[in-house]
Amino acid sequence: MSASETKWVRLGEYIEQSDKRNSEGMYLLEDVTGISNEKSAIPTKADMKDVSLTPYKIFKPNEFSYVTVTSRNGGKISLALNNTSQTKIVSSSYVVFRSKDTDKLLPEYLFLMLNRSEFDRYSRFNSWGSARETFDWSEMERVQIPLPSIERKSVKWKFPMIGMTDYLTEKLFIVLLVSLILKHMLWIWNIVTGVGTVKDNVV
Repeated sequence: MSASETKWVRLGEYIEQSDKRNSEGMYLLEDVTGISNEKSAIPTKADMKDVSLTPYKIFKPNEFSYVTVTSRNGGKISLALNNTSQTKIVSSSYVVFRSKDTDKLLPEYLFLMLNRSEFDRYSRFNSWGSARETFDWSEMERVQIPLPSIERKSVKWKFPMIGMTDYLTEKLFIVLLVSLILKHMLWIWNIVTGVGTVKDNVV
């Protein structure tokens, strides 16, 4: 993959918010989920007694949700990808968003980018507020990520030791390759400058 095949893009051009609510009460208490700073959806820890679920936001498969408040959160942002086949609901205070076109930006690839420690540092640095610092939607839109320009092709991977053949898309291969490249870039940066600090909008 040459440098000309990879471009840096502004996330705001590829993602959009979803603000669909559980207004008809279709989803119940067992569908409520929380979001952890370990980048996963978890059972809610909130006291749900007498809480109306109609204002809750619908969190569909392949959608993302994150908590805007980043202060006193272990130096991380709470964010998750719904990688299940089930629709969930989350607090109305959470932001739910998705890829505008999954053929251009795979949810799994975006999750890989947002699951990196560099993004945690970036989101903390770009959180604003006095009593509570928040990483709002406008800051999320400003995030830049590398986005390879590739065609959807099949790549055949064989695992003779366990006697199985798996087929992965070339996009998944690029996800792994870019992750490796970024890891080595960070390693070189730390050697040259010591512990690097993310102070720009590149993650």
